[in-house]
Amino acid sequence: MDEDPVARLAAERFGIRYLFPYQRLAIANALDAIEAPPDEAEAGAEDESPAGQLVLLPTGFGKSLCFQVPAVAAGGLSVVVYPLLGLMADQARSLAGRGIAHAILKGGMERAERDEALKPLKPGESRILITNPEALAAPATLKAVAALKPGHLVIDEAHCVAEWGDSFRPSYRELGGAALALRPKFISAFTATASPPVARRIAELLFGDRPWRLVEGPADRPAIRYAVRPALSMRRELRRAIEGLARPLIVFVRSRAGAELVAEGLRLGFPSVESRFYHAGLAKAERKACEDWFFGSDDGILAATCAYGMGIDKPNVRSVVHYGPPASAEAYIQEAGRGGRDGEPSSALLIYPAADAALAGLASRGAGRSALMARYAVADPGCRRRYLLGALGSREAETAPCGNCDRCDGTEAAGPEGLDAMRSLAGRHRRRLYPRDAAAMLSEASPLRAGSGALSAWLRDEIAEGIEASIAMGELARIRRGPWKGRLVPAKGRRSLSDP
Repeated sequence: MDEDPVARLAAERFGIRYLFPYQRLAIANALDAIEAPPDEAEAGAEDESPAGQLVLLPTGFGKSLCFQVPAVAAGGLSVVVYPLLGLMADQARSLAGRGIAHAILKGGMERAERDEALKPLKPGESRILITNPEALAAPATLKAVAALKPGHLVIDEAHCVAEWGDSFRPSYRELGGAALALRPKFISAFTATASPPVARRIAELLFGDRPWRLVEGPADRPAIRYAVRPALSMRRELRRAIEGLARPLIVFVRSRAGAELVAEGLRLGFPSVESRFYHAGLAKAERKACEDWFFGSDDGILAATCAYGMGIDKPNVRSVVHYGPPASAEAYIQEAGRGGRDGEPSSALLIYPAADAALAGLASRGAGRSALMARYAVADPGCRRRYLLGALGSREAETAPCGNCDRCDGTEAAGPEGLDAMRSLAGRHRRRLYPRDAAAMLSEASPLRAGSGALSAWLRDEIAEGIEASIAMGELARIRRGPWKGRLVPAKGRRSLSDP
């Protein structure tokens, strides 16, 4: 450490006694470019010096240090771009805690507000400007920031450049143009996950045709246990998961309305446990209150969209549940990686609707990133961990040891919970029960009714949902005509447990 000024700075200023090799490499790449004298930088441009670096580090492996240390060591201005206001606030808290001067520039600020925010940067007192793509894209803002001659442009959660820039946030696609206008000495793009196509798209938008470097840490998080459960009733399976998993716990849901409904269901099902929801539709004050609550909670449950996950550094999340498959392997690993950032064991559980024919079709015939996660849920027979690493194009896919997923430890669910009980009841009471009668019988035990009470741990509406799912799967059938119309039987070709 005495011979390495960067290591000494990390220890004295940040309390970090050891920098991992990939952190040290990312820091060195940035410092080499930022600290190069002007004449060397100009000569280097003719020698095809790299425009920047793409740094792939798993969640919780210290990406922020890779640009905070160069900012303190080299001085000058670093511009750090985040996708979400929550991440900006989180980074501001981190910098304030470490005594690093900074300023925040958000979209929608009036000129006077912008000038006031930028004022501390002019005398060189602040070293880091925190902003987002929309704020940086404004011509007046871009001109004002360029005048400050930033040495380092940092794009955090850089997978958003590829995932959002071509869809609903075009300002991400314009970050390459912003980089040309700012003319930083170096660009660093950080993300926890990027498959080869995503990495190529990030490089295309940020670095253009100039060379760039790849710094890649290990993609695997061995302390995370991966599991998948098919569900006849998503609500029942979520309740079952909550009963068995450690907290604090995050439930990721694809939609805002879904997050609110899940949180409401958890409040009703677990009144002694505080549950809240989080999504981008909340007012700023609501989001901050929710972030502060969950950050300090040791027992809470947060139902959230992807708006929560990226970069918010709560170290002790013990479990992450996905309520339905996410859009891509990158998204899943990012969000599952919210768990266990303190290095302690955590669980990542994916719950999917067993009767979803579209999901099954996507798994068997689909192409693209959504199909990869569909196959993870319903089709691929191998190790969960190696499948995810392979989906990212990681070199660890063939060699990573596991023993910590439901496939490798032999605990994989043989099928959806409740299916055998529903088939057995339909076989024992063939052509006698309507679905509502079957739901009532399964929920309440009676010595006079064979098979009754088999699903007494379920709510009756969950059983009704499960029966409809079983019909959709072709496990049960509803008689269509005749004197027994509407009543249940086992589907043709399916043997119930009561059949001879």
